[in-house]
Amino acid sequence: MIPLAHAALKEGGYCVGYLPNVEQAKEFFLEAQKSFREVFMLENIVREYEVRDFGVRPKHIGLMHTAYLVFARK
Repeated sequence: MIPLAHAALKEGGYCVGYLPNVEQAKEFFLEAQKSFREVFMLENIVREYEVRDFGVRPKHIGLMHTAYLVFARK
């Protein structure tokens, strides 16, 4: 997919991958480095919060979800 995205983008355009697994993100990142510049990866963590009249805090128990975003600029 990376070569197709590179061919479709204008100079300065971005290719962004949203990847739920760190190994997928690693593979995407390494492949993007072959043809893109400014390649970087961020982790995105979603955590639910408890909101009350007298305070706001993260919920103690719950399912957290992590995903990875890889950005590559042509």
